[in-house]
Amino acid sequence: ALQDEYGVRQGRRTVLSVQNGVDDGVSSAIACIVDRRLLEVYDADAPGEPTATRTLPEHTVAVHLTEDLIFALVREPVLGDKEDLTDIFSFTSSVHVLARRCEGDDDNGRRRIVTLQTFHVPRRAGVPKSFMAARVPERVDGKRTHLRGCMLVTTLGVFELKPKSDVATVL
Repeated sequence: ALQDEYGVRQGRRTVLSVQNGVDDGVSSAIACIVDRRLLEVYDADAPGEPTATRTLPEHTVAVHLTEDLIFALVREPVLGDKEDLTDIFSFTSSVHVLARRCEGDDDNGRRRIVTLQTFHVPRRAGVPKSFMAARVPERVDGKRTHLRGCMLVTTLGVFELKPKSDVATVL
């Protein structure tokens, strides 16, 4: 049913996720991770062409989008090219906080990614699985007081990830 929609194409390894309230708090988007290194963002109502394309850190397995940021969960194998989720020592995990909007393109014509912050996930936190939306930041006079973070779900718990306060000054 998803053939040729939301980045699903023959020969491409894709991971799809619904991103609710990404820009205006109401609209939804479909995030498509292609081959663990490319993000294509689609309007949920218009699956044909991506509205944005971004290069991701290699080995990205999940993303969470906010108004200004991309949270990318990276599980990098220690040996070989694939992690073994039953062996916590076969990979390292981190969450990269990336700017959604930045100037300049990479060599392939895609928007370049700027890593603003990295969270290293300790092995004692369990296997990182997915993201959940965090609460929406308060607004003062129509402006956000800080950037929205997200929740990281692991096999042993849920962790809140908050961008550093100086990240907002870069955007």
